[in-house]
Amino acid sequence: VDNSSPSSFSTGIVSSVGGTVVANYWNSTNTSISVTVPIANDSSLTGGTIQLEANVARGGFETFGSAYTIQVTDLNSSYAFTQTATTFENLSSGLAESESVTFRAIITDLAGNSTTGSTSSTTISVDQTAPNVNYVTSTRVDGLYSTNGDFFGYKISD
Repeated sequence: VDNSSPSSFSTGIVSSVGGTVVANYWNSTNTSISVTVPIANDSSLTGGTIQLEANVARGGFETFGSAYTIQVTDLNSSYAFTQTATTFENLSSGLAESESVTFRAIITDLAGNSTTGSTSSTTISVDQTAPNVNYVTSTRVDGLYSTNGDFFGYKISD
């Protein structure tokens, strides 16, 4: 008989993966998102699960992807739980520009006892709009541009 919940834990680091990775941001080139979850050295966790949850723009936590079954080799380590861009972008029926997303995990042991970890200290902000070049100017009299070190001015807006 196992009536004990898994040990308390803090959900680990969250990072975007693939494309141009910028810490704490999700952009249009990213291909997946990774959430690190620490797993205690507790044999009752083998065969149990990890389920991620995400909170989009403070709208409440929702299930994020499928649960992972904990293996004996996962004990006393951290598991990097990866979800695809499609799964991430479908949270809350689609992510909007400038929304922020927080993450947590729920670990359930083989007997069905669960513990919800504290929210990760990492927040991911959505910024999928590429900047635009509005204009370019040249200091050359002929107005041409070259790669020989000519200075030119430009304005980038998001």
